[in-house]
Amino acid sequence: MYKQVLAFLVTLSALGCGSADGAFDGSTPPEDTQTNEDASRPDADESSAKLADASNGDTAADTTDADISDDAALSSSVALVVRFEGPPAREIPRGTTDAELYRVTLVPQQAVEIFRFPFSIDQVRESACAIGSEGAPNYSAFTLRDATTGAVLMGPTEATGIPNGPRGMGEFTRAIPLRLEIGNERTLVVTATVRQSDPRCPFLGEGVRVTMGDPVTGRFFAAEAVGLVSESRYVRHGEIGNNLLRTGNVMTIGGPGYDQSVVSNERGQFWFCGDPVPDLPAGEANAYRGCCTNGRWRDLSERDGRIQDGMLLRLASSPIIYYAYTRGDRTPMRTFFPTTAELNSWRHPSGREHRGLDVSDPTACLDVFQVTSEQLLTLSHGPNAMFRPGSVYVRREAEPTTYAMGPNRTLIPIRLREGADLEAWLTATPGLVRRIPEAFFAATYQRIGPPRLLDDTLPADRTLEGFTAPTEEIETGLR
Repeated sequence: MYKQVLAFLVTLSALGCGSADGAFDGSTPPEDTQTNEDASRPDADESSAKLADASNGDTAADTTDADISDDAALSSSVALVVRFEGPPAREIPRGTTDAELYRVTLVPQQAVEIFRFPFSIDQVRESACAIGSEGAPNYSAFTLRDATTGAVLMGPTEATGIPNGPRGMGEFTRAIPLRLEIGNERTLVVTATVRQSDPRCPFLGEGVRVTMGDPVTGRFFAAEAVGLVSESRYVRHGEIGNNLLRTGNVMTIGGPGYDQSVVSNERGQFWFCGDPVPDLPAGEANAYRGCCTNGRWRDLSERDGRIQDGMLLRLASSPIIYYAYTRGDRTPMRTFFPTTAELNSWRHPSGREHRGLDVSDPTACLDVFQVTSEQLLTLSHGPNAMFRPGSVYVRREAEPTTYAMGPNRTLIPIRLREGADLEAWLTATPGLVRRIPEAFFAATYQRIGPPRLLDDTLPADRTLEGFTAPTEEIETGLR
């Protein structure tokens, strides 16, 4: 719109209709004139220094509002004021979607329309990677959102750069400009998705920050980025308060190591597999290792406000995952999974496909409902849950016997022909053998079947198929 109006005004000027006394005639001052004025200002060196800092990644930006660009020469009719708001430096786990990286408030003094916001994302340490090893971004899907409503105002868009490079650059734009009326103060946030891993160019533990503004001019809003509605022209540099390129605070990329998996839902809430928890209640802990150790869980309001058979349940104060079922005499019951290994043998494809149990994938956590102690106690406590039949071979800590997990909660001792290498046969496919702490073994695995001689000419994973029980469920055989 502004370019069309400007073209019309320039035509009028050529016909002699422009202002003869030097008053504004509808055209914007040339950009080189603004640059020359900047060079003569006392704060020009300060602006250049800040731009250099933002490029080199040496320090985080000051979060105060002390810097007012063009303070001495600021127009008496300010159109817009920019106020940096943070957020404060903090840790952001990798794998997070819609992670907030930057926050700014725009305070219009006159009605304005905003066309674009340039931005960059920089790793603080130059050897770290904002752009991944294969050219894919480690930070993607940048959006500009309304901080109050969460509505996406611009984007998603991508920051591009050199593979393995410490900087990515992008720009928020929109065909219909973002309009701000007088008094319509608006806080905007920049969000992005943090990649789960890039092992060839790690960024876990690294600091990263977003810079908003035009790196060429060192301004938050460059020329032709903001329009003044009342005069149908672009806003000049001197008509924007705090119009300096601003670098956000340093965010540290955290979360689990690269040997662990991360899962998130559409709201950006995430789960990963935690370390052993040594101090759980007696009888329910022996080096417990659970995946559902963080994040936000589902609510019973999604299911008529009541616990139903087949639900995975969790208390807010413990990582233990329970399973709800009804016993044959119609008594509501619960069992608990000693570790994530037992849970994933039932809820992860690897438990059904005999390809080695994946104990680090927390996808099952997306189906966990958080309940209160009172709600959980409405269920009687049954025996511990076991592995899915045919999912793993099992060993106990106190003796060397190897068992296959068979039907009806029964362990089958296995052996090979004389001279065969049992260890090599079992470990040819990783994840087939699970070692059970003695306390759990004694309390859980009480049914032992007759030994079985296995054919070592077949792979150990294929042999597991002979121990499956397709019709059995978690509660099968539980009293």
